[in-house]
Order: sequence, then C-alpha cells, then structure tokens
Amino acid sequence: MCLTTKTLIELRDKSFDKLFAEGADKYADMTGFAIKFLRASRSGGDKVLMGDVVDALKGSIDINPAFLAHLKERRLPPGSWSRDFAEYILEQLYPQPEL
Repeated sequence: MCLTTKTLIELRDKSFDKLFAEGADKYADMTGFAIKFLRASRSGGDKVLMGDVVDALKGSIDINPAFLAHLKERRLPPGSWSRDFAEYILEQLYPQPEL
C-alpha cells in the first residue's frame, strides 16, 4: 500500500494537492493522532506500518468537511479518493526515500 505515480497524477488532476496545501496543519494533526492511537494499541514493540496509518486516517478523511466539499465541488464519486488522499498525505509528511 503506497502511492503510485498514476495515483499521484490523478490526485493532482483533481486538485487534491491544493486541498492538502489549504489544510496541511490539520492533516498533519490528523495523521499524528492516528499514529499515536496505533502506537498505543500495539503490544511488544510491533511497529506502526504505513498501511495501518492509511486505514486509520481514511476514516477521518471520509467525514472531513473540507474533503467532502472537495468531492462535491468536483462531482467526484466517493470511491477510492479517501484512501488515495490518505496515501498522498503520508507521502507529503513522510516522503519515501529515493529508490
């Protein structure tokens, strides 16, 4: 579970990069809370994985007023946009190393 170039292009084409930029602090807070929650629920030193954070963050994005307004304004069906946007948020906050 990671952001692909194809998905990144689709998100930019639908201005999700602007949505992130307008609420970057809020999305950073949401991500931080998701990570804290996941760390608290782990036992024995299991590390928090990006996919777990995407799943936790997706639930918050699904009910986020700015995200819902963005979908409505652009007439986008709910579909996978919240998962893709969660992956985009993580990529902005925790960029992958170059391969």
